[in-house]
Amino acid sequence: MSFAVPTPATSYIAQVWAAIRRQVDDDLESLAASPMLPRRRHRFMTGILNWLEPMVRRLLVLLAASVHAAGVNEPTGRLLFRIDETPPEPVIPKTREEDPDYFFRERTPRTPPHSYHPDTDGLVSSAGLIRRLKALQHVFAHEAAYIAAMRARLRAPIAPLLAAAPKSLLLPGMPPDHRDSMLRLHEEAVAAQARLLPDTS
Repeated sequence: MSFAVPTPATSYIAQVWAAIRRQVDDDLESLAASPMLPRRRHRFMTGILNWLEPMVRRLLVLLAASVHAAGVNEPTGRLLFRIDETPPEPVIPKTREEDPDYFFRERTPRTPPHSYHPDTDGLVSSAGLIRRLKALQHVFAHEAAYIAAMRARLRAPIAPLLAAAPKSLLLPGMPPDHRDSMLRLHEEAVAAQARLLPDTS
């Protein structure tokens, strides 16, 4: 079944897609000469990426769900960007009483206290941010492959998007009209995926 993205939304999707593409390119260029970042800027860039990634996933769902994508071929090659935000199988953590190997599992050592303020001082490697930006850049360089991959993903029983809008989608201080637009885009994407997911009843 094909789901036609509402006409008023198509121009907005194109605008947001182009804007994110420009931002990814600009951010990559900015970080290329900065192997280390002040911790405050690193936190800021992490917040931006935590917004960009769910946005791109929702745009991919809407693009994949459009009738115009019905003839897109199956994806080929390796995709660098993870197109879904839900695990392939539900993850149910075990309690200490339920897990016989609890005491044998490796524990993450606690970080020792530092003399500097962890939120503002010191330098942090930008390598992780650059990897995430390059994965996003790969989406825009191979749009057809990612749209095809999302169409294939929407044939799986578990939806690729969470039904509830992630908190990172709504940036702190975002103007009310932008916030409404983000929520509307999320709702359109969730509605699109619901129509394309197979009926398992």
